Amino acid sequence: MKRRLQIACMAIAVACPALTANGESYRIQAVQIAQLLSSNQVSGDYRFTLPDVVSAVENPLLRVASRSRRENMVRMRVECVDHSQCLPFFVGLRFGSIEQARQFVAQNAPRFPSPTRRAVAPLVHRGSVAKLEVVSNDIKLFLYVRCLQSGVAGDWVHARDEESHKVYQAQVTGKDQLRLEL
Repeated sequence: MKRRLQIACMAIAVACPALTANGESYRIQAVQIAQLLSSNQVSGDYRFTLPDVVSAVENPLLRVASRSRRENMVRMRVECVDHSQCLPFFVGLRFGSIEQARQFVAQNAPRFPSPTRRAVAPLVHRGSVAKLEVVSNDIKLFLYVRCLQSGVAGDWVHARDEESHKVYQAQVTGKDQLRLEL
């Protein structure tokens, strides 16, 4: 089943080529993957498999988006830095031993938080009680609600009034404070 899924993912990358305005596409070469691997400090005894993948430019800038290991095989998800140039695809690395594959994954683990992860601590936490300010024209109403999501300033989170069980979507304004304009 996994093999079929992997083949299907590779087939999608091949079947949906990135095309330029004039309809040209360029095959991503094994040399480009070898350069990517050397820049990611891959060394030792390994072989890699590369599906037929095309890009809209001749030599797109590539990066490793993620990697996973199973025994002595490492599967890397590779993508173009400029997402409009090519679709993501997988490159398989087969090492001589399980230990080499384990060292590669450990060496190349991210040493910094991912860009999607927030470096700012949330102001409201899931499950905590917050003060909701409901504003309509000149009228302000304050409710105490239970947060259903965590969030930082400016985020929109769901919160539930424990008495009426009504769920509100409100904006985080401060520590345990939400605001909703009607």
